[in-house]
Amino acid sequence: MRGAVIGIGVLLAVSSPARAQPTALRVTVEGDCPSAANVEAALARVLPMSLIGDGATATVRDRGNVYSIDILGVHREIADAARACDERARAAAVAIALVLDPPKIEPSVEEPPPDAQPPVPPLSSTLPVDDRPSNYPIAIELGALLVVAPGEPAATGGARLAVAAGYGGFAAVLSTSVSAPIAIAAAPTVVDLTRIPLGGSLRVDLLSSAHGRVDLSCELGIEAALLFASARGLATNATQTRAEISVSTSATVHVWLTPRAGLLLAAHVVLDPRPYELDIEPVGQVATTPWLWLGLSLGVAVRAR
Repeated sequence: MRGAVIGIGVLLAVSSPARAQPTALRVTVEGDCPSAANVEAALARVLPMSLIGDGATATVRDRGNVYSIDILGVHREIADAARACDERARAAAVAIALVLDPPKIEPSVEEPPPDAQPPVPPLSSTLPVDDRPSNYPIAIELGALLVVAPGEPAATGGARLAVAAGYGGFAAVLSTSVSAPIAIAAAPTVVDLTRIPLGGSLRVDLLSSAHGRVDLSCELGIEAALLFASARGLATNATQTRAEISVSTSATVHVWLTPRAGLLLAAHVVLDPRPYELDIEPVGQVATTPWLWLGLSLGVAVRAR
């Protein structure tokens, strides 16, 4: 974590010599988003210099999908999964200015004197919520899928759907896919093998760009699948249905075009520790199910909230 200290000095434009000395606001920025330079520029636009007091200290902390502001005992915490650093700097500057220079309510001419007015409630420690994703995002991912089984001569294509619900840098993922049959060479015939999986996994965010536009995550989970095998060129209805439990892992790159929508590219690996022998009447054993499946998907991702 990196710390940066911003000093802002001004001469107060008043006649009193005691008030004509430069004073400073001390701001500590921990992390990379927002940067110290962005916070300094935002403060210069929104903070009335004549109200800066000696000893006022503010701290802005980057905590990944959340950032916080602390000043004079007021703590504010804001969720920002998209990591929009410029917006974070502006929000931090507004939060600091509201504490140092809270809004004043001027009574109208018809109203009683200020002494008769009820006390102004204290400044809330919660900033307005914008349209960015919440700290508990739900993402829907849909993409085209290419599937291969190493050692087999053919590949097949289909579509993959996944729903991820997370908190911070972790997410639970439920996924399924549909693809055309893959051909497995088996003397004296060819077996068309269709696989329909349903998987559950845990996703962990590994890397994220400074502005949150690109991120890399990995998954590890369990996958249950139905296998439908059908032999070609036999006079009888030569089919077999099996179920298997496999271990799955994947790596996904998201490129967020907006805070809520983007593109994805993912690589998938499915390992079946117990391949099945395919026995199809009247031929008997004709092939063994693949112990390894590889996939590549390209599609879109949408954050629901």
